Amino acid sequence: MMNRIAPIVGIVMVTTVANPVMAQPLFAIRNLFRVGDNQVYRLLDSLEYRTNIFQKSLDTELDHSRLNGSNREDNINAFVKDFERSTDRLARRFRNGQAIATDVQEVFDQAVKIDRLMDRGRFGRAERDWNNVRNDLRELARITYGARYY
Repeated sequence: MMNRIAPIVGIVMVTTVANPVMAQPLFAIRNLFRVGDNQVYRLLDSLEYRTNIFQKSLDTELDHSRLNGSNREDNINAFVKDFERSTDRLARRFRNGQAIATDVQEVFDQAVKIDRLMDRGRFGRAERDWNNVRNDLRELARITYGARYY
């Protein structure tokens, strides 16, 4: 049985390593960013921290608004939580040498939707906190090859 499996495993490994499209998730793509790892670490740490602050301040603002207790409030909180998870995932994958352009773009795509939400409402402190997140996102777009934010 083992004699039949070994050649198949070998072929799969050679094919995966030889094919860059299939190998992409297996290898770190460090040339995704225009700057050194330390600068990316600092930026992603800042983005995670500021996103957490924004999430809490928006939740507080929503609790003191007419949306408190509504399905809309729940939907907004869930959407912002998804954004927070995607920033955490990007940072974790970068630390593990696995960050790829789609991770960065997922963060940007979700951020654009939050931008629209923030432009439509008055959210006090959460607006200032979102501006801090947005500044980190702009910097991330500046240092990332092929990524677009806005």
